[in-house]
Amino acid sequence: MASISGLSKMSGKSYGAVKVTNAQNIEEAGIGDLGEHVPLLQPDAYSQDAASSNVFNKNAFRDFWSLLTFDWISPLLQLGNVKGQLDVSDLNSMPLPRDCETGEVYDVFSTYWEKEIKRSKESRTRKSVLAPGNQSKGDDGEKNIDKTNSVLDDLEIEFDDYAHPQYKPSLIRVLYKSFGADFLRAGILKFIHDANLFVGPQVLNRLIQFIRSNDADLSEGVTLTIIVTVSQIVMSLCLRHYFYKCYTCGLRIRTAIVIAIYRKSLVLSLKERHAHGGRGEIANLVGIDAQRMQDLMTYLHAVWYSFFQISLAVYFLWGQVGPSCLAGVIVIIVLIPTTKFVAAWLAKIQKLLMKARDDRVALNNEILGSMKVIKIQAWEENFRSKLMKLRQHELTRLWRYFFAGACSVSMYGSTPLLVALGTFAAYTLSGNNLDVAEALTALALFDVLRFPLFMLPQIINRIVEAGISFERVREFLLAEEYTRVGEGNLEDNGEVWIQNGTFVYDSKKPRLDDDDEDDNKNGAKGLRGLMLQHQRIMQEAALDRQWEKLLLQAQLLDAEDRIQSLEQKLHP
Repeated sequence: MASISGLSKMSGKSYGAVKVTNAQNIEEAGIGDLGEHVPLLQPDAYSQDAASSNVFNKNAFRDFWSLLTFDWISPLLQLGNVKGQLDVSDLNSMPLPRDCETGEVYDVFSTYWEKEIKRSKESRTRKSVLAPGNQSKGDDGEKNIDKTNSVLDDLEIEFDDYAHPQYKPSLIRVLYKSFGADFLRAGILKFIHDANLFVGPQVLNRLIQFIRSNDADLSEGVTLTIIVTVSQIVMSLCLRHYFYKCYTCGLRIRTAIVIAIYRKSLVLSLKERHAHGGRGEIANLVGIDAQRMQDLMTYLHAVWYSFFQISLAVYFLWGQVGPSCLAGVIVIIVLIPTTKFVAAWLAKIQKLLMKARDDRVALNNEILGSMKVIKIQAWEENFRSKLMKLRQHELTRLWRYFFAGACSVSMYGSTPLLVALGTFAAYTLSGNNLDVAEALTALALFDVLRFPLFMLPQIINRIVEAGISFERVREFLLAEEYTRVGEGNLEDNGEVWIQNGTFVYDSKKPRLDDDDEDDNKNGAKGLRGLMLQHQRIMQEAALDRQWEKLLLQAQLLDAEDRIQSLEQKLHP
């Protein structure tokens, strides 16, 4: 209480970034308890302006120490400490690195995506030319190649699902070329971290022996302490920069995907818009699939460093408990097929869940968009029952997904315990006695082994889930776009001039049956598969020419009707 009265005598004086408030004036104002309602230290307006005016150093990204310790973000944290809460304008005072700016991120992605589409189209063109039936010798062979090239040039060939994966644009390849460099550098940092991860258990064994020995030299203990300290510092720096690069890479991927989906939705044809579930699926692509891609980047390196950590842990365990560690290896091998089964089960349930969610969101958006018609026609109960039925179906799928996830997490969490029990049981049953140093070192190694054993099945599940999201986004980005109309000779905005226009429903266009497409998907590979692919391309070309013929016939009939109407006007 004496300290509070002492501070109250210095009212109105500014000390750095805080200003002391007069406690006596607060009590006179009738505010009440000083410690609960009004803080003793309030921000000083002058200090806020001073902090915000110098919140970012332009050379911060060039300073090695600033980059190493993340000191470049300290001014922003200081500003938040002064103001109490940051807002959007404060974030603008600290510009992003150039490779993290939204425009730069999308430009890089868009450039590689266009190159990938061009490469895939050229690959498919070469494939159709080299297909059996086109490789005949002499002039006839050259004519066939020219004929095939002309057909492919005249057609707007889409990359349908029946195409071989080698000739389809790969979204994963585009993302790797766009943002893969930083992600690979993060892997080097993770390798350094994991190499230092086993310094602790080894030094622990030496420290226990040092404490036991009465004749041990003090310098040995100091050396071991320095080794542990340095390894922990290196591990901390590498791990923080590893996660920073992984999170940044994931954020870039999500930014590029969201912008690409938004731009594609602006030019999507009406047929494809309905085929992809309308605004409901587009919202899921942006909100769920893009987020799942971002989350995958955080622990994707676990695909290799899990095996690296497990191998080193087993190697050092062999040095501690001998062949008894093979019992833990056997437990791991037995759990691998179980992990694969659970991952496939989760992927199947997750795919069904996404389909149910798309149907529910699509119907919900349709109801909201047509609310006036529904109210006028008194269809509330019909649409309500239909929506609740879809919602119940989605909840059933969601419950199965959570149940499967809970089972997998329980199984994965028990894996390290089973490995440790199997190893120690084999060690004691073989007639050995557990020493304190051996037991503690083994437990430390098992503790290191816990994370990769838990993370490896998890990352497999995430890869399976993200694979579905990658495929959904890829199909959406390759969807058909509407044909853009040129500006023409119109002078004022809003003018529309149609001359000799022919309008027809796109659904009337003849297409191959879906059964034929499924046969191509699951059909033979190799030479027969190439022949079936080439045959399908030729069939599509014939259907397109038939469609063009029907359009020309319809235009001809319109022209004849127009001629007859003009003749009647001229010669009534």
